[in-house]
Amino acid sequence: MKQYQKRPTVSPVKIPDDQTTFERDYLFISYAWEDRALADWLYARLTSEGYKVWCDRYELLGGERFPHEIDVAIKQRTFRMIALLSRYSLSKPNPSKERKLALDLGRERNEGFMIPLNVDQLRDTELDWLASDVAYISFASWATGLGQLLKRLETLNAPRPLADSGKALSIARFLPTGVVVDKPETLYTNCFRFRSIPPTIYIGRKISEIPVPSDGSLLFPTYPIGETHLAAFEFGHAATDGLVCELTEVNWRETDGVFGILPRNIVSNLLRQTLELQWRRRGLVADPESRMNYFPIGLTPNDKIRYTTSSGRAVPVNSVGVRRFRNEQYRYHLAPAFRVRQDMGGDFVAQLRLRLHLTDLNGKRLDPTTALSRRKALTSNWFNHQWLSRYLAVAEFFADSQSVLQFGSTSGLEMEASAIVGEVPFAINDAMLEPLRDDVTPSYEEDADVDSAVEEV
Repeated sequence: MKQYQKRPTVSPVKIPDDQTTFERDYLFISYAWEDRALADWLYARLTSEGYKVWCDRYELLGGERFPHEIDVAIKQRTFRMIALLSRYSLSKPNPSKERKLALDLGRERNEGFMIPLNVDQLRDTELDWLASDVAYISFASWATGLGQLLKRLETLNAPRPLADSGKALSIARFLPTGVVVDKPETLYTNCFRFRSIPPTIYIGRKISEIPVPSDGSLLFPTYPIGETHLAAFEFGHAATDGLVCELTEVNWRETDGVFGILPRNIVSNLLRQTLELQWRRRGLVADPESRMNYFPIGLTPNDKIRYTTSSGRAVPVNSVGVRRFRNEQYRYHLAPAFRVRQDMGGDFVAQLRLRLHLTDLNGKRLDPTTALSRRKALTSNWFNHQWLSRYLAVAEFFADSQSVLQFGSTSGLEMEASAIVGEVPFAINDAMLEPLRDDVTPSYEEDADVDSAVEEV
């Protein structure tokens, strides 16, 4: 498979000196080869937003030809140059020449012709003189950076010749024919509904510290209010044993504030702690540095967890595994966590997130830099169905054969054990993507059952 499309072979195009001959309606991406992943992504995303984009490794979408003479192309056809600033591009001649030309054109036309994107979180003192005086957009987060870039282009009234066809062109360019199928498909989310949330919280004054079990977990979730009070869904034996007194019942949905704190924030925190406590009760271990709860070796038979397909088949997934990176072996542990969200439809939703705890073979936690490179190498081979299989297996382990999870003895807190699902009118034909996966995905025995079960989910 050709992962990267080369620039089309065309005859040199002679463009007249008169700048009015062609419309300046392209966005020109200037970048170093090492930053090609971001350049590719920007090319597709900006095209899908309706912009004509020129990137030297792709044919133009829409069938037009762009001149090979970069100098002429920038002068005559480019509305703005998007320059990817990185440690690579600052040290290479071609991107530097393109940025110099862009700055010269900007001064000549009295416009901000170049839009720099700070790819490597470079400090101002690390930028060369060509870019140091131009306001850049930070791309520490691609999603946030793209949002700021789109706002800048909108402010500049950048032409969008592909407003009606950009999305279709972008999809057609990167996907084989027949991937999108005109039939409904079920989509799984990583979100779970709370079936019942206690209508009240209790505020109590601490008499003495509540004991902590030897494994470091909580007896029950509490939210500290100042130095003297605690909030909880229920105090149980802590109240009867005299550890907490002066209990006050608060209807959190009808109260504006509790000691100046928004009640919804207290409830959100208590929900998150409740779910975290459940992970610990299911046998996961907390890492004191990262605060991740992870599957330890030996918690499950052969360090595998399972999810059940619609046909009733149990598909195994590794909860702990060993991989090799540059001739060195390391161990990964699935480290699930719930994030409680309030922005998905009025009430609280638990969003399952799947992280990785990485160690050497002796169990020593890898330092952050080493862990990052190995995490990227590991997860780059996990496609959607492989992520889905791990999410389903983790959720099934968390539920422990229950359809509705009940927490606490008297609070009435309940959460559905199955993720929220929905249906969309179009489906993805996974068989058409197999040639792409085969080219870029190493073969691991543990994924064999996952791959064969994808149609049954």
